[in-house]
Amino acid sequence: RGLMLFGIDRHAEAAQAFGDELALRPETMPSTRAAARINLAAAIAKTGDLRRALGESVVALAELQAGSTLDSNLLALVHNNLADLYVRLGDADTAWEHIQIALPLYTRMMGPDSVDLVEPLTVAGATQLERGEIAAAREYLEHAQRLLSSAEPRVHERYQPLVSELRARLREAAQ
Repeated sequence: RGLMLFGIDRHAEAAQAFGDELALRPETMPSTRAAARINLAAAIAKTGDLRRALGESVVALAELQAGSTLDSNLLALVHNNLADLYVRLGDADTAWEHIQIALPLYTRMMGPDSVDLVEPLTVAGATQLERGEIAAAREYLEHAQRLLSSAEPRVHERYQPLVSELRARLREAAQ
């Protein structure tokens, strides 16, 4: 239910559904709980409550690390989300620590030419921009743009706003 609500931009209701799921199934495996909590944090972030989303993401990471095996995909996702939240909250150095874990994991899992790297590349670019590393931010943006240029329209629509936002912020910083 939460994923369906999230998909139609009903983020507050999605957050409630993910929270209900966690409350109803406390016995689930740590990776399953972490996945539900990652979805919960994403829904909360979409409502604008970044501090609460950060808290849920930190708990999701702890739940993942408590499991007997680490799910690389979930680990990459939670580190990417933490980086995004930290940079949006003004802590670029902590964001950089997380994106340095997420980006290599994503690259190893998906390959260096995967369009799914666009999101972590834009997070890395935004993080570097906030750290004052404009040249590095521009490199991440250019890499994301190259990957996006060959994407099918559905994928392009999903990631283009991220690339456009970073491009605008870089232009602003260059002035």
